[in-house]
Amino acid sequence: MSEPIADIAKQANRIADNPSDNFLSEKSIKYWEFQRLIVAFNRVLYALQAKQKLLVQSEEKLDESEERYRDLFQNNPGLVYTHDLEGYFVDTNLACKDQFGYEENDLVGINVKNVIHEQYRHLFKDYLKEVMENGESKGFMNFMTKSGGVRILEYENRLISV
Repeated sequence: MSEPIADIAKQANRIADNPSDNFLSEKSIKYWEFQRLIVAFNRVLYALQAKQKLLVQSEEKLDESEERYRDLFQNNPGLVYTHDLEGYFVDTNLACKDQFGYEENDLVGINVKNVIHEQYRHLFKDYLKEVMENGESKGFMNFMTKSGGVRILEYENRLISV
């Protein structure tokens, strides 16, 4: 329970249990109204606590799911990457380092066309158009390694909306 809400609940219970200076006498209507208010407040408080507990549990499950996804993404033996709709890398996995010589974040912020062999770069606009129109694209790419070598990759990319 958050501290401000707990403090209010304690003060309300203290006033109800010990009405001093005739603030609320047991004979007054205000006293009974105040008692009902405390009951209603406590119900709301318990509901908030239950919602907070569910929220914490949901956040824990989300964290676990993200951790599993990250593990699958990073430890996939094949090159896995994401790029935005203009072709700029957003994320790459460890295979990028192992197979192509790039460090984990070397490509983040760089356009994919810059790692395609220059002979085929002109096709990159067609690739992006196909992904945006069809939601996917399949084919082969001449991917440049960090040392300047060329690797031919088969790719199967899908548009993911977030």
